[in-house]
Amino acid sequence: MRSSRDSKSVKLLQKQSVIQGVLGNVFIHVLRDYIPTLNHIFVTRVELSPDLGSAHIFLYSSKETEESVKSTIKHLIKYIPLIRKHIAQETLFRRIPQILFYFDDVCKKTLYIEQLIDNAVKDYKDEE
Repeated sequence: MRSSRDSKSVKLLQKQSVIQGVLGNVFIHVLRDYIPTLNHIFVTRVELSPDLGSAHIFLYSSKETEESVKSTIKHLIKYIPLIRKHIAQETLFRRIPQILFYFDDVCKKTLYIEQLIDNAVKDYKDEE
């Protein structure tokens, strides 16, 4: 049997997933005409605060530089009211969280670690 704490965390994860989906739709269908660099940027994760008051949105692009993504985030900030409006229209949330955008360097670090592993495997095979 699940405790109420488990069900709260499941509900939080569900809401994070819903917000991530709404953001993807807004980026593709609404904002890409206003922010051209948004075509190469994707939402890697959404972290909601426990009180649902704020949503931390993490963005990454494999094609754009970190500076370019941060510049795009500055443009996105202007559209936060529009994004919140779409979240309100497409969800049944009682409270729409404040939105905060961040560059997600976890993906960058992950790719770097994968490169190191690939190079180590290649070097090991070359030695044999």
